[in-house]
Amino acid sequence: MNNLIQNYELILKELTTICLNITSFKQIRQLKSSDFESVTLNLTVRYMSFNSELQLFRVIKGTCLDNKIDRSVYFRFHTCQRTRRQLSKKM
Repeated sequence: MNNLIQNYELILKELTTICLNITSFKQIRQLKSSDFESVTLNLTVRYMSFNSELQLFRVIKGTCLDNKIDRSVYFRFHTCQRTRRQLSKKM
């Protein structure tokens, strides 16, 4: 298991305990992962200082995250901002 997946799992565990009331946006199509998982991956990538989306998708290729994420739904700006606000209130 690489560092990205380990960090992702740690951040996901912490976010699920801190931010229980985040809900998903309604979408017509079936998503591979929840908004919560997308936000967690986004925060993990920022924490690890990845330079580009291309670098991220190269690293997750062939891992358990490869099947969960789609490039078109990777960035959830408003959900990320809401999560950051909740995290800052907890600190």
